[in-house]
Amino acid sequence: MRYRISFSLLILLLIPSMGSFAFDNTQAVTCQLDLSSALTAIQTAQQAIDSGDKDTALHTVSEARNILQLLEDKCMNYAPKEAGNSRTNPVPFGQQQHAELGNKFSGSIELVNYIDDAEDYIRQARTDSETDPAPEGTRYIVFRVKYKCEKTTSESCDFSRGYFSTVGDKGLVYDYSSIKSRLIIPIGDDKEIFGGAEIEVDIPFLVEVADSNFVLFTDYSSDSRVFFASNKS
Repeated sequence: MRYRISFSLLILLLIPSMGSFAFDNTQAVTCQLDLSSALTAIQTAQQAIDSGDKDTALHTVSEARNILQLLEDKCMNYAPKEAGNSRTNPVPFGQQQHAELGNKFSGSIELVNYIDDAEDYIRQARTDSETDPAPEGTRYIVFRVKYKCEKTTSESCDFSRGYFSTVGDKGLVYDYSSIKSRLIIPIGDDKEIFGGAEIEVDIPFLVEVADSNFVLFTDYSSDSRVFFASNKS
């Protein structure tokens, strides 16, 4: 009975850790397999306790604990409720976040600057032609993004402004294509970079004057969007 009580207490300590895992598509298969291995070890330990095999029970309990620790280290950062996986819970301003954009890009993205009413900024950045004024009822905003390719040094990342959109309090989605035709290309062109390289690019949008509190998000695939807060507080 003493062993069963100790084992039960251990299970109570382990369950909260297991319950905190909510897997997304990125590493779902690997994490679920590890979780299944941990549960199998726990079941084996219980069977050993029931049969009076103390050594096997202690060994399998230790094995389950080690697997759960690996789960926490490897899988916690991929929980769907982490910052960045929804519009209402974006990545805080200035914080890096890993993103996968199909086979185009695999690396970290960080929003390093946000400029509201950015027409003057865009004009200063332009050197080859004049920027068209924003139409009545609209204004320019600019997100400055730093990104790093996390592929191998022999592989490249293709990073484009077209992979991003923004949404404000009004719920309207503004994409880059709506501004591209206005020939507004601030600092930093779209780039192909190899693993380990890091650059910064400005992403402009034309938005309604009455809209505010914008969130930038990757829009390459609706299944893997990452949201970034423009609020610096």
